Amino acid sequence: QWIEQEPDAPLAATLLATVLRRLDKADEALAVIDQALQRSPDEAALHLQRATVLLSQRQIEQANQALAQSTTLDPNSFDSYVLQANLALVRGDLDEAERISRLAALLDAEHPQLAAIDGMVALHRNDADRALSLLSTAAAAMPDDPRLSYGLGFAFRAKGHLAFAEQSFRKMLESQPNALPIIGLVADLCLRQGHVAEALEMIERMLAAPAVDGVPVRLLAGEMLLHCGQPQRAAEQAGLVQ
Repeated sequence: QWIEQEPDAPLAATLLATVLRRLDKADEALAVIDQALQRSPDEAALHLQRATVLLSQRQIEQANQALAQSTTLDPNSFDSYVLQANLALVRGDLDEAERISRLAALLDAEHPQLAAIDGMVALHRNDADRALSLLSTAAAAMPDDPRLSYGLGFAFRAKGHLAFAEQSFRKMLESQPNALPIIGLVADLCLRQGHVAEALEMIERMLAAPAVDGVPVRLLAGEMLLHCGQPQRAAEQAGLVQ
């Protein structure tokens, strides 16, 4: 209704696109943004929203272009820098993620999103102490961010804090119950702590997951079952016996 009354209002288009995206209607959201951009091509917020929708469709290159346009039009667009830095992390370009984080820090040096980015950069550079410090700071401000639970899990594991690592990965499973890699990590951490029963529970969960990837998952499960003292079941999963 707002757009009908004020078709040139960029904020109305941005909000409608956000709602449509969260309803898994990315194509409709993109159509709303593109229509608004025809009227307001220099509106940085619209390019940022376009990038967000494109990311939901995994159109990474186009999203990068939209983000670059957003920061060109508005060099103070903090959210655009954060998204660009996270995309650099996904590409494995740590130097670029760090560079963009420094730019964003000129706008808001204490923002937890930057602690999260810098923490993930430190983690990928095997600096577990710095990663743990930064990711813990970010997680205190954004406790429901699964990316931080993931990063903290690996940072704790690198430091040998296995129980804390297990807790971090289990937190991820609350929102992603069938995430096979995370289930495998929890099972491994349980084994390394000598918690065989908990490891077996995770292995059973792994084998029951709807997205089981055939041989690789069963081989992993077989290896873990062997470590749990169940050689017969391990052989069955590995396909050595019927």
